[in-house]
Amino acid sequence: MDTASRLGIKKVFSVEFVVDFFDRSRNFYIEKMGLVETHRSTPQWEERFKSKAIYFSANDVRLMVSTPLSNHSYTAQYLKILCPGIRNVTLQVEDLDRAVDYLKDHHATFVHPEKVVEAGDSRHRFVTIATPIGFLEITFLEITGNEEDIPMFEKVAHPPAERSPFKNIDHMTINARTLYPVYNFFEHVLDFKKFWSVSFHTPDTRSGRKGTGLSSQVMYDPGSQVKFATNEPLYPHFNESQIQTFVERNHGAGIQHIALAVDNLLETVETLKGRGIEFLDTPDTYYDMLPERIAKQNIGKIREEIKDLKKAGILVDGENGDYLLQIFLKDASGLYHEENAGPFFFEIIQRCGHPGFGEGNFRALFEAIEMQESVS
Repeated sequence: MDTASRLGIKKVFSVEFVVDFFDRSRNFYIEKMGLVETHRSTPQWEERFKSKAIYFSANDVRLMVSTPLSNHSYTAQYLKILCPGIRNVTLQVEDLDRAVDYLKDHHATFVHPEKVVEAGDSRHRFVTIATPIGFLEITFLEITGNEEDIPMFEKVAHPPAERSPFKNIDHMTINARTLYPVYNFFEHVLDFKKFWSVSFHTPDTRSGRKGTGLSSQVMYDPGSQVKFATNEPLYPHFNESQIQTFVERNHGAGIQHIALAVDNLLETVETLKGRGIEFLDTPDTYYDMLPERIAKQNIGKIREEIKDLKKAGILVDGENGDYLLQIFLKDASGLYHEENAGPFFFEIIQRCGHPGFGEGNFRALFEAIEMQESVS
């Protein structure tokens, strides 16, 4: 039986997005997604990093959005190379000394030595390592004291907000030109375990189409349940794959999407559509075949009506009496109607007992993205 990693990971503390249009992102996360602005960078942080940043939060979801104040900032350098996207994932750990010892023993590449910052009743100790995933970095953070205090950030007073449906980050998915170095990194440097894998070409399900394919591997930390999936394109038609298209549009490998967990996906989708959020289209034929798939996969009875799922565009998958519901937002360029906004997108997921990654939905997402690319 898998045990917790020797890094002592507790959870995903935060994810940093680097963007060029700060106000647009602020409007998206507050007005569209319903997150709350909880912390804002202080002049001290802005002077030090030549950037400004805001944390948007909902329950255990914490997204930090940063943007350049100077052409010489780390955020400006990032945007010179890549599209707006995820630069850093911060993992909270129980004991930083233990984590650092393990990382050193397993040949992690450190970006900077240990740093300590304090504010109020909170003390943050952290280190950051490089990854084989483009310019993505992973920070390991130990917090002593009040977790609501973030050093060099001030709390933002805000009126009581409607409770957000987003509970936590379910998983993050990486697109890369080749999977094995990333798999090796998670296994040997981070002590993650293999969770699930799949490999397919679209002609498997649609004869007569040229189609492309992918191979995907999910790695996880059993203790914290932090999960990362990694996709690579498959030969033949490697260069036509939407995985390769992402890498080209992003100007390098990176995180393609983040899945946010909710308890009621139908209600969440209705709310988000009411705020103007657009989702990837799901063909009607998907729902025509859904009852047969549910029976074939031994999912059993689902609580939701198929007509309601079809109206919302929600996907269903599962096995052995358990299931999950998923839907995918359009990518940033589709939401903002601007190509340079980038290929990153969000998934929203409701787990009804099924802990895995449904292969049927995996194929459906892959084909939906390819369909979107063919008409864009």
